Amino acid sequence: MDLTVLMRRIQQGDKDAFKTLYSRYSKTVYRIALETTHNKEEAAAVVVAVFREARQLIITRGPYIGDLYGWLDALTAKQVRLLRLYGDDGSRIKKAEPKPGAQEEAPAFIKKPRTGAAIVNALLALCAVALIWVLLGLLGSLNVFDELDLGYSWFNKAVFKLF
Repeated sequence: MDLTVLMRRIQQGDKDAFKTLYSRYSKTVYRIALETTHNKEEAAAVVVAVFREARQLIITRGPYIGDLYGWLDALTAKQVRLLRLYGDDGSRIKKAEPKPGAQEEAPAFIKKPRTGAAIVNALLALCAVALIWVLLGLLGSLNVFDELDLGYSWFNKAVFKLF
């Protein structure tokens, strides 16, 4: 059956047409919801809510003609957000519960680097500072900076003699 005809029949109240729409697209909506919620019960609740809203929208606003997958995906995302905010019954604000055995993670911009990465970053910063210090010393030896002495005289007297 053509999708346009199916939508018009749903708008007219045909329950068999709605069952056909549900049987065609419920697995796709369930897969999207499960990928988002990681919970089979919540995903099943989202599927019911998505098709309840889709039926209501088709009846009140007319047949949806366009990218049906995109529309169902948007409705699924909306219902997942509503489920997380209000819970299954819609009467209370649902507190986000961490998954069993999982620790809450900070957002990516707050995460601390791993120890190895922190050491590498510190060494790179130290090398950058040393390179800048050497470049300033070379510019000072060329008399670009007459009064700039960042420890170069001490370095030349104490350390440079070793080389």
